[in-house]
Amino acid sequence: MTTKRATSTGHASGLALNLASGTVPEWIEVLPAGPEIIGRDGRNWIINSADAIIAASMAAGALHVDYEHASEIKAPQGDIAPAAGWIDTLEARDGAIWAHVDWTPKARQMLADREYRFISPTFYFDKTSLEILSLVSVALTNQPNLSMTALNRRSETTHVTPAKETLMDKEQLKALCRKLGLKDEASPDAILAAIDALCADKDKALNAAQSPDLAKFVPRADFDKVKGELETATNSLAQIESETREKEVSAIVDEAVKGGKIAPASKDFYLAVCRKDGGLDEFRKFVASAPVLTGASDLDKKPAAGGDAGDLTADEKAVCAVMGLSEDQFKKARG
Repeated sequence: MTTKRATSTGHASGLALNLASGTVPEWIEVLPAGPEIIGRDGRNWIINSADAIIAASMAAGALHVDYEHASEIKAPQGDIAPAAGWIDTLEARDGAIWAHVDWTPKARQMLADREYRFISPTFYFDKTSLEILSLVSVALTNQPNLSMTALNRRSETTHVTPAKETLMDKEQLKALCRKLGLKDEASPDAILAAIDALCADKDKALNAAQSPDLAKFVPRADFDKVKGELETATNSLAQIESETREKEVSAIVDEAVKGGKIAPASKDFYLAVCRKDGGLDEFRKFVASAPVLTGASDLDKKPAAGGDAGDLTADEKAVCAVMGLSEDQFKKARG
């Protein structure tokens, strides 16, 4: 289990040791009643069981009382950290933890002279649950929980240089709240809830990307395959329709030539007309009402009476009238 060592807790460190000049208490409150305790710097911890903390704290024997957390701050640097007293007993009182202290003569005199008035505990706590696990030491101080330092230390490690924990200042906290869409004065619970919501949305989006709904999405390879097959089928169908229509147009025009309704020389012209949108229906109407051309077999060879080879016969003019063509258009098609 990974733990941290923290110094000062707020309520506990606010306990005055010498209520009157010249008096020195033998019992001091070292941790207030839980379950939650909050320090003046805003940090908070949890006490689940005062008895469990007492058992873990006294497992190694007596705890020491020092000056200004010197054991945690000065001793790792090689400086002296003398004891001010020794805690030989811990007991739970209404959820709070009290300690019996055997003070050193020097400390007892300093307390009697009111040179120190407050205490601040150092303890291990679980980094995840924030549950206090055991007391490490207690310090005499006159500035309880104002510039608290949490020392990074694992419970199984005894020789690690402590590192200071940097707390977020007020402006940084406000900026975080704005980023989360919260008011500047949002509570810690609201901030944690907003962060949890963001994490949940991120996980949901990641899961959706990794396991998309097959009712809405298909793999790109399958999509491309189906698309290609559809394009091929569409092209084949269009080709079949085109060939079928061409056969139908050719048959109708050939029948009109055979029936003497149009001149053989005009066949290509009428084929082109029938291939246009709506042209086949118009040609059918024309053929149904058109007369049989006189000498249809050689219309393209005989000039009109009194005219040159470029003039239209009377039958050809009739065709133009029915088809809505000018004589020049008909001559061009016939040529």
